[in-house]
Amino acid sequence: MKAEITHWTIKIKWSNGREEYVEHIPHHVAQEIDRHLDFIEEQRNAESVH
Repeated sequence: MKAEITHWTIKIKWSNGREEYVEHIPHHVAQEIDRHLDFIEEQRNAESVH
């Protein structure tokens, strides 16, 4: 069965230990992340076939 990424988020951790999620990601940035995640999906699915 083909695996697909159904969700992604950006979580940051500050040097003081505080953690937070980035709520707004510009569209042009999200598009690049989506392309990279598509590439990762393809790699993982190709590996699972072998």
